[in-house]
Amino acid sequence: MFARAYHVALLTAGLLCSASFASAQTGRLAGKVIGEDGQPVRGAVVRTERQEMPGKAQVKTNKRGEYLFGFLQMGVYNVILEVDGQEKARVNNIKPSSAGEATQLDFDLAQEAARRKAASSGQLTEQQLRNMSPEQRKRYEERLSKRREQISRNKELNDAYNAGMVALESRNFAAAIDSFKKASEVDPKQVAVWARLAVANSGLAGTKRGPEGKAIRAESIAAYRKALELQPDNAGFHNNLGLELIKDGQMDAGKQELANAALLSPNNAGQFHYNLGATLMNQGDMAGAIEAFRDATTVTPPYAEAFYQIGVTLMGQAKVDDQGNTIPVEGTIEAFQSYLDTAPNGPNAPTAKSLISSLQASVDMSFENPNARKRRRRK
Repeated sequence: MFARAYHVALLTAGLLCSASFASAQTGRLAGKVIGEDGQPVRGAVVRTERQEMPGKAQVKTNKRGEYLFGFLQMGVYNVILEVDGQEKARVNNIKPSSAGEATQLDFDLAQEAARRKAASSGQLTEQQLRNMSPEQRKRYEERLSKRREQISRNKELNDAYNAGMVALESRNFAAAIDSFKKASEVDPKQVAVWARLAVANSGLAGTKRGPEGKAIRAESIAAYRKALELQPDNAGFHNNLGLELIKDGQMDAGKQELANAALLSPNNAGQFHYNLGATLMNQGDMAGAIEAFRDATTVTPPYAEAFYQIGVTLMGQAKVDDQGNTIPVEGTIEAFQSYLDTAPNGPNAPTAKSLISSLQASVDMSFENPNARKRRRRK
């Protein structure tokens, strides 16, 4: 609030408001406008808006920055200050004095700037605090306390999260888990924290074996479920949860999560099936991997890299004949060719072409018997 003083204002007649406001029950409102440089502001517009019923008036300040409303109908007003067409200050609930002295309402733009800055930080000036009633002061202090507490929590949250990210990038999974856990305790509604906590636990689980690794994997699964509670339609979270469940041996539940991911994000369905195939391949389930890769090729558009991985997986099932020739299983060459047809300039195109050439040559050689005698033709 702005400081108020009560004294007679000496202004020129040209600054008086419209006489249409004059009546037996009228009041006076006066004041001065001081700029941020400490000098009076000439030509500033001061407007009044009556709260109880429509009624507006405005005047301009003189060269000494002074203004006067001489005949305001009695009531409660909002007073607005404009400088160069921009609102600089507003004071509500002003009651003009009906006595000889005018109600004084001064505007100090330096103080107003400080007030706005204080408002953004949650703190007020001493003058503003002195102008508050005990109840207003109590409410202000309660709000300020809550704001400070929130700022403190935000800093603690950001510090913990950033520390976790640094640790995660350096693959220090244990430290990352500690930091993300701390962040989740500060604010359990931050979905990014739970997602990163799940990633950190998954990374650490990959370095462990037996019951210890399984227990850590369970923490990753739990964190992904927390993230999904906050964002149930996040296809990526469903995908990642599905992969963690499969790594944990929960095949049916994992496939269901991947199916959920594909439904939520059809354009990425190929990627989700491909991820399943890669996970199964790493676990040694080649038949399951091939099935998942084939699922990736059936979506629209087909996921090209899945064709290549089908070929690579089938290569592991190739046999070698007595002459040392590699005999690929049915569908190997076709998989690599499908990859080239789908992604002729793909990252694995050169390798696919090379493998097709070598496999075709090997197949041709396998049908020849170099030890067989050639029959001589009789003349």
